[in-house]
Amino acid sequence: MLKFFSGQEHQNILILNYNTLILHSVGFLEYMKTLNYDNPLSKYEDTEFIVNVLQLANRNTASIIDKSIDDEFYFNFIKNKFKEITDASPVSDMQYNISILQSQTFVNTIHIASPININVKGVFPTIIEPIFDIFDIDTIVNYINANKITCLFVHDIEMMKKIVEHPKMDSEQFTYLLSKIGYNYREIDDAAFFKLPEIMDLKDQKRFFIGVVNLLPSEDDNGFII
Repeated sequence: MLKFFSGQEHQNILILNYNTLILHSVGFLEYMKTLNYDNPLSKYEDTEFIVNVLQLANRNTASIIDKSIDDEFYFNFIKNKFKEITDASPVSDMQYNISILQSQTFVNTIHIASPININVKGVFPTIIEPIFDIFDIDTIVNYINANKITCLFVHDIEMMKKIVEHPKMDSEQFTYLLSKIGYNYREIDDAAFFKLPEIMDLKDQKRFFIGVVNLLPSEDDNGFII
């Protein structure tokens, strides 16, 4: 958390805007409803629908509608229809904490990245709004290095692992925040564990910090460091 420490902590936070501030997994299904594609979760309404999507859906939400749709097609579709899917998506609980983060003395900059401009600055005027492919590992790592990012908020533990293991990524004293969402976990004897348990070995080897962020209101803290 103290990467680039020079007498005072300064966090440069990068948020990849997919299932972090905005619940695009939910928005995808809502958008597909407008195209007359139904899904088994449609019987739920409002909050129940959101909770079930986030708990039950895998990374590729399209597979709820059609199991033959692969990840590549799904994420290309997300990028090509990002504005429409964003407009159909509920916001996560984390979005309400951005203003609080901005007021903290230890936060230097907040970057909210999307594949297209969706005018995040209209809501948070002082943030930095980079436009790049938020699903491409090389692009993410290059942006982190070029902008001295110290903290990354990402939706997917598999993507996080690839970033940690990238040859150009120095994760020492870096902070990773991970969305608390079903596809990042596995259940054993009614207890939830990280889908990739080796991430904790990497944490010790690379000496980084990891926190989990609730996307929906919860009695738990919004994030915690493990």
